Amino acid sequence: MAFEGIDGAGKSTQCALLKIQLERIGNPSIISKAKPKDLDPVFERFTKEFGLASDGIPYMFLYQCLHRRQHDISAEALARGITVIADRWNPSYFVYHNLFGELAQKSKKLRKELDTLAFRGKKPSVCFYLDIPVEEAIQRRLRRREVIENRDAEEEFFTQIKGEYDRLASEGGWQVIDGTMPIERIHEKVVSVVLGLEA
Repeated sequence: MAFEGIDGAGKSTQCALLKIQLERIGNPSIISKAKPKDLDPVFERFTKEFGLASDGIPYMFLYQCLHRRQHDISAEALARGITVIADRWNPSYFVYHNLFGELAQKSKKLRKELDTLAFRGKKPSVCFYLDIPVEEAIQRRLRRREVIENRDAEEEFFTQIKGEYDRLASEGGWQVIDGTMPIERIHEKVVSVVLGLEA
């Protein structure tokens, strides 16, 4: 299963809560993420040293390497009977590259082929989309002391990103959850869906 949504939607929180709940009922689980938070300094140092701009093709390939690693770790866990909770899967790749950068100017077929190299067509059993207004998400990020240098540019960027998430969620039949609800209420909805899948 996977959680998707814009930055600040509450994905990491819900992944952690679901892991606790599943393990409480005897279901060993891992949280799978392309770039774990504790490795952010390593990633930032690497991209800075090699001069990789976030809107460039080299940066995209680096992220696809991380996505492939996320796939492999997830596949290994599943083979051992461990539940995988993905803090983002491949939708984040499409959400960005359908809109921005050089890949947005290329064919849809190419974007899909590059995605397949990373994720091998593996899809989550259920995709939860935490839907939240851009302004609320930015406020949350500011409360956790994230640095946002240009507020207007950030709002414009994530408004487009959210629009693409909305489109993919509608086309993909994702479980859409109001991300502005209390954390506990969101968790209850998630657990209800997950336990329904296992029934």
